[in-house]
Amino acid sequence: MSQKVSLADLISLGTHQSKKWDWNWYILFVTWFFTTNTKTTLDQKLDYLNHLLENNAQFREVFIKKWTIFIEQVQFDSLWVHTFSGESDSFIQELIWALNQKIISAPPQGCEISHLVDEVLQLDVQLDNYRHFDSANFIKILSYFPDEKISYLVNEVQASLVRSIYILSSKNMSDIYSSIFKMPSSEKFSSDFVKVLKVISLQEISDMQTLKALNASNMTMINSTIENFRETGVSLNALFRIKKIKSRLQRIVHLTKMYEDYNFKSLAAILAERKNFYSLKFQFFHYSSQLIEIVSLTSAETGDHYVGRSRQAIAKLFTSACGGGFITGFTVLIKTLSSYMHLAPFLSGVLNGLNYSLCFIIIYLLGFTLATKQPAAIAAHLTYQWEKLTKSEILDEIDSVFKSQFWAVLGNVGIVIPTVLLFSYLSELAFHQNFMSPEKAQAQIVSMSILSFTPFYAFLTGYFLWFSTFVSGAADNFFKVYKFDEVILNSPKILSFLSPANKRKWANFLKNNFGALCGNTVLGFILGIVPVFGDFLGLPIDVRHVTLSSGNIAAAVYTLGIDVFYKPEIYLAILGVFTTGLLNLSVSFMISLRVAESSNALSEKSLDQNYSKSLLNLYILKKIGLRK
Repeated sequence: MSQKVSLADLISLGTHQSKKWDWNWYILFVTWFFTTNTKTTLDQKLDYLNHLLENNAQFREVFIKKWTIFIEQVQFDSLWVHTFSGESDSFIQELIWALNQKIISAPPQGCEISHLVDEVLQLDVQLDNYRHFDSANFIKILSYFPDEKISYLVNEVQASLVRSIYILSSKNMSDIYSSIFKMPSSEKFSSDFVKVLKVISLQEISDMQTLKALNASNMTMINSTIENFRETGVSLNALFRIKKIKSRLQRIVHLTKMYEDYNFKSLAAILAERKNFYSLKFQFFHYSSQLIEIVSLTSAETGDHYVGRSRQAIAKLFTSACGGGFITGFTVLIKTLSSYMHLAPFLSGVLNGLNYSLCFIIIYLLGFTLATKQPAAIAAHLTYQWEKLTKSEILDEIDSVFKSQFWAVLGNVGIVIPTVLLFSYLSELAFHQNFMSPEKAQAQIVSMSILSFTPFYAFLTGYFLWFSTFVSGAADNFFKVYKFDEVILNSPKILSFLSPANKRKWANFLKNNFGALCGNTVLGFILGIVPVFGDFLGLPIDVRHVTLSSGNIAAAVYTLGIDVFYKPEIYLAILGVFTTGLLNLSVSFMISLRVAESSNALSEKSLDQNYSKSLLNLYILKKIGLRK
């Protein structure tokens, strides 16, 4: 809100307005009072307001008249009760509601103070500034009002706090009867959520200490339920309901503090929540962050297997990566041969996607590794290690990660090149020609040049690599939530041709590998079909995968012969391969790291110790000697 409001506006509107209650004056007043800049602070506005009340009789009359009406008629309950936004039944409904409020601002409902608070918060007021108000100035302003009005205001606020705590507790009691909580109805009825209503009514709180203890017990139960989601999986709507209950419990904590001593920190917390009332970004990440964290945790558990902390472990990773490079050599061969089929572009993309997917799945099932799929999982692993390890230990862990990644890439690229060269030699020996034609070989070298779109394509592929890892975690979570292993075992139709023992084996296999199979399949088809869509749309969209690109360049060099090294194009292509590897790994790593950090994966303990949020920053500072 950028409109400028003058003292004359306030006096004129307050004097000539015929209605007893009208939001315009109050909105103009808060706009005038809370609109500050570098030269005018809120404290100075408060001083000036006192000066006006003391020296300007006309303004003092309007001010007292308007705020007296406000004290007599305003309703506080809506401000205390609302938790983040409207009480919708699902996450999607909540987003639609918030979007509607964003586009069409709702008119004030009666005289609810929440409408006026929204007007203040839209001015981007820094809530911390309230703590620095001069209480003497504020008390002086209150002295202009009759004592009975101030007493009435205090009593009304106290009564509204009691009513709001009762309403929030009632909503929580109702929600525990949803299917999210698996306990029997008798246990739900005897739970602390029900006991809370025995110490509070719409009129009074009979035992404040018991209320606090029961609320703390309920918060522990909700946190335990959220933690269990890591094992059982969670749907977004279930998480939405749980988060609603948790936010109400936290709101009750703030309201009880305000009821006892008008604690400002509690009021500031409520206003901060209210400020997020219409924020689509906040709503999405508040309710989805835990789901992202659970998905990231699945990646973190996978990422731990990709970190070698000893020579033996690194040697094992290197051997595994060599196996992945060998299988990728077959993928290069099949892709090149399939290009001679001259299929329609879409069919060609599907065939390439199937080829890549099978390659990645075979690598996974044989226990081999593809280095480019590791960084996203490793980043999630590092973020969760942040909670458990000291600063020195986490930096040592990053050292181990970089060493592991180096040897994994070396294993992939170091084996795919000789494998493709071997296939080229055997093809020449058997058919008197290489499986990659000279035209295709020259096109491969030109397309991999660092001066082409290769860096951009490699960057885009890094995002796809992260996305496939995220899909893997999401698929595992989906499998857990809907308990598909039990569905398979209990269904008379699914895998009905198998014996019960074999059916159980397949169910366990899918339970342990469903996410990885989905992630590898998705990645394969993305790499195969994205170039087709790029051509169809006429956009520079393609993919560059370091292991596949290394194999393609090796085949091209064999076809064109040793003379190719006398041309600058080959060196530009080699630089392109190096750049592809760097971007594939770093982009997927950084996206995964950022997502894991944003999903509240960093512990409060770590933040309280003033650790940097960026693991990479800490590592770089250590390496250049700026931080011990």
